[in-house]
Amino acid sequence: MLSCVALMEANQGRLLAWRDFRGDVSRLALVDFGQRIIRTRETEVCPIATRAGSSFLFVREGDIFIVASTRLNANSLMAFEFLNALVHTIRQYFGGVLNSDKVRLGYTLLYAILDEAMDYGYPQVTSYNLLKDFILEKGMPKDPRAILALREKQKNLTLDVTGAVAWRRQGIAYKKNELFLDTIENVSALLTPSGEMLFGEVSGRIVMKSQLSGMPECKLGLNDKILMEQSDASAYGGGAGVGGVASGVGGPGEVSRPQAVANLGSKREVALDSLKFHQCVRLKHFEATKEIMFVPPDGEFDLVQYRLTESGQVKLPFKVVPAYHQPGRTRAEMTVKVRADYPPALAGYSVRIEIPVPKTTSAVKTEQTAGKSKYDKARCVVVWKISEFPGMTEATFNMGVSMLSTVADKAWEKPPIKLTFSIPMFTSSGMRVRFLKVFEKSGYAPTKWVRYLTQSSGNYECRI
Repeated sequence: MLSCVALMEANQGRLLAWRDFRGDVSRLALVDFGQRIIRTRETEVCPIATRAGSSFLFVREGDIFIVASTRLNANSLMAFEFLNALVHTIRQYFGGVLNSDKVRLGYTLLYAILDEAMDYGYPQVTSYNLLKDFILEKGMPKDPRAILALREKQKNLTLDVTGAVAWRRQGIAYKKNELFLDTIENVSALLTPSGEMLFGEVSGRIVMKSQLSGMPECKLGLNDKILMEQSDASAYGGGAGVGGVASGVGGPGEVSRPQAVANLGSKREVALDSLKFHQCVRLKHFEATKEIMFVPPDGEFDLVQYRLTESGQVKLPFKVVPAYHQPGRTRAEMTVKVRADYPPALAGYSVRIEIPVPKTTSAVKTEQTAGKSKYDKARCVVVWKISEFPGMTEATFNMGVSMLSTVADKAWEKPPIKLTFSIPMFTSSGMRVRFLKVFEKSGYAPTKWVRYLTQSSGNYECRI
């Protein structure tokens, strides 16, 4: 049970907007929290703060904090789940971006969302798919037929909100029924100078975009080790790949060519550390059968989030072996070899390798077997870019460094080499969709698409 929700500036702690639901936490308490906690950067220590008998729970989004306050012993996990859902909904209303400027320009819309999202401190409706039918961004339509259609939708709002499937409204219809499933993984790793892995972790999510008519039920199977032990994997087929219709998803022995390519880098079983499901997943059915059964919301949503932290289970897509040699005080040489350890049928794209150089560097001469490089003097790095990196190939980078002679020469700290990349149809965890089935009373056959993507945003490092 929460007392109020507020939005505050992250830099100065100013109060931008707030809605009081119970009347037991004053505006002055929020102002004091902004000046004493946010402005003094104490928010970097813990996401919960207590002042004058009031507890403040907060999450950051861009340059603002979304704060919930209570004077009772409220469920903190529920509060954070509510705040994250509220941020997601407001971001969708504000065009995908939530910042202080958007808040100042959209006070009316913001307060309408807060009024529907919570009532007397209890969370109510935080789904954008439901709110968009009665919180209208552009006001009432002028066309009489559009007004009648909107009224028909609003007649079922109470049933949609309070029914067993609150995340999906009745009467959804599409001319073409399609279901998109993307398995997106972010891999983090730390390699030794010889290319051996010291640390490896995969954080993944299965993103679904549903464009299905009616009230369909979907069944999804993964090659997670726990799931595989409970069911016979041979009873199901593979998924579809990029640009391929998943006609074989859910049928035995039918595997599309893109899916066969994806299977080259996958494992039969994956021992995941944790699984987090969307609220639409039937947990009791999952516990009993180890199959993910759900009625999907309309539009895009995160169906599953998972983690793999056991380094021995992580398959690294790139092996990096640097060699640094400094024959004199003003001269150094470095060679970096990068090998793609994924199947030759796959390719990595937008590969970016940042190679550090000493701060006293005056000139750099580079030579590479693939891509192009550029010296960034302000950041003291050489950026090596390869637009396309085929699997099971190797690229070599040679660099000569000229340095200025200084009075007090300090040993170079040798920051790590950093990689960013994107590899379609490959997963570092070996995650694979075994089957995807859709059941709907009208009996239509939807088009299903399944894709895989592994990427890194700078946490893939190799020591020199």
